[in-house]
Amino acid sequence: MSAQWHDGVVTTEDGLELPIAHRPPRGDDGLAVICLHGASAWSDTFRLPRGTSLADALHAAGHSVWLANWRGSMKVVPQIEGRDSNLDVAAAVDLPAIFEHVRREETKAGRQRPIAVVAHCLGSAALHAAIGGGHLGPEHIDGPLVCSTIGLFFVSPWDGWLKAADHVLVRMVAGHRDVRFLNPSAKEGEPGYWPKPISGAYDIWPDALLPARGTRPAHDLYRRVAFMFGRPYRDDIVDEAIHGEELLNDLLQRLNRENGISVLLVSHDIGAVMRQANVVACINQRLVFHGEPHDLTQDELVRLYGFPVEVLLHDALHEHR
Repeated sequence: MSAQWHDGVVTTEDGLELPIAHRPPRGDDGLAVICLHGASAWSDTFRLPRGTSLADALHAAGHSVWLANWRGSMKVVPQIEGRDSNLDVAAAVDLPAIFEHVRREETKAGRQRPIAVVAHCLGSAALHAAIGGGHLGPEHIDGPLVCSTIGLFFVSPWDGWLKAADHVLVRMVAGHRDVRFLNPSAKEGEPGYWPKPISGAYDIWPDALLPARGTRPAHDLYRRVAFMFGRPYRDDIVDEAIHGEELLNDLLQRLNRENGISVLLVSHDIGAVMRQANVVACINQRLVFHGEPHDLTQDELVRLYGFPVEVLLHDALHEHR
């Protein structure tokens, strides 16, 4: 943390130590704003990007900013083994402790500011559960309340039930207690690499429930992410445009030819440029060539790349040179 931020700890009734960071206000006006992160994230959610974050904006507006961590935080998870740690417990135990800490510290500093809240995702859900359950009231929150992307997962999707029936998480806890996170792009031996319960389930998961297979590494990453969290997009719209150039190129051509829209394409792929562009500008610190792709010669390519090249062009006019 920078010198402007002060680190503290909120101790819950069941013994968890929840990190909390405070950036005091510049003046006497404004609110005391408590920021609650989403599950598996942590309080730094609100400090990124540095210098232009939500926390920076709140402080610049004259507010007293508190970045709290509840038991869904990646900074707290190592402490929760052997404790009840569902969302109801976070609502009944963590949030009252956090809000009481902030009220106490603000009063100690001589500031009688209304307490406001900015909550994100499952932080929003925990906040609503705390208010609805009577764990937080007007004595805790007397300022504005802003909730974004509220996560309310009342019913598990059917493929989630299949994963639960496979006891993947049970087997993870039994044999891989050292695993703290999973990285779908990690290679064997790297942090976050999938242990056998996860990789085994993925290997036998029905293809029909995942995006179509492809040959690119990024395509396999997309399949792994879809296995972990569900398919986030309509594959027929997004998948090929992410992992291949065919749909994207077709879209650009139709925008240009059918809709009369000018398209500026910036690319290092000289083949794509030759196939797609009507007019080409080649730049290497300065303009090396400007004209139709068919007129681009080997001499211009040599000046463009800065070393001798041998080329075989098959351009839009289908002429080999």
